[in-house]
Amino acid sequence: MRNSMQRSHRIKWFSIMVVVAVSIGLLTGCPDTPGNDDPPPESCSNYVDDTQQLFYPFAPIRNDDFEHAMDVPNDMNCWNASISSDIDRDVFKIRLKAGHNRIRMTNLTNDLELYLHDSSEWKISSSELNGTEDEIIDISPSVDGDYYIVVYSYNATMSNYIIIVSRP
Repeated sequence: MRNSMQRSHRIKWFSIMVVVAVSIGLLTGCPDTPGNDDPPPESCSNYVDDTQQLFYPFAPIRNDDFEHAMDVPNDMNCWNASISSDIDRDVFKIRLKAGHNRIRMTNLTNDLELYLHDSSEWKISSSELNGTEDEIIDISPSVDGDYYIVVYSYNATMSNYIIIVSRP
């Protein structure tokens, strides 16, 4: 009985150490990610890990729908992320400024699709190129506003990617 309690405490402490290590990695920018040998662009230092969380490292972040979209800070113009399964979809809420904005998805390891929805969740633009070509959406709103960037896999494959947003 005592050995099983000690083992349980060791496992608990090991889990805490893993969570701390993961959280430090998430807070320091772009850590190395399994399966991603492509370095991010020099200007990209943010990493969105939707397969690990600070307190629940085995529970995915629920950014798979509009209600649970991940808010992108106004000063974040570039981030790394991944589609991890055939049912995974990434939804990011972002504020775009009046004038010309460009959303580019690059460094794809498999075929992904890029969509832009307005604040009412209506699809207003898309990029659905074949293969691993960069997906690009250009939009020129007349006023600042909230939008949703949606990424999903065309053929149910896993893929890493980088989103770069150019604002006026």
